[in-house]
Amino acid sequence: KFTPLRKDLEHWQKRYAELQADIVISPKVLDGMPFANTNAVGKPTEEKAVRLVDVTKEINKKMIEIQTTLNEIDAFLLDMKAEDAILSYIIWARCENLMEWKDIAIGCGPNYSPELVRQMYHRFVISLKQN
Repeated sequence: KFTPLRKDLEHWQKRYAELQADIVISPKVLDGMPFANTNAVGKPTEEKAVRLVDVTKEINKKMIEIQTTLNEIDAFLLDMKAEDAILSYIIWARCENLMEWKDIAIGCGPNYSPELVRQMYHRFVISLKQN
């Protein structure tokens, strides 16, 4: 199952691939030849090329930002001790997967209520603020 951050990353990767494909296909369409009886040459091609470069830079920046955040979350969760496996799952499910408390409780097992997992999460967040 993809997380919202992973879906966002997937979206930008797809958009990046579309732009790359557009660059490959574009020479047929954007050959710089005017389509009207005018002496203007290359203006549409130049504008599209500049736009593609700008958009590609922004997409690359966004993908790096998302991947960095995902790496930080993964590293944080891996650093948690083995006895904190349930808490690690709660944090992952809530922060990275944006799951509801009732669904997180189901994932934790029959001894966990939505209120209990919510309290565990909030106690953990408070402990981080105190450190």
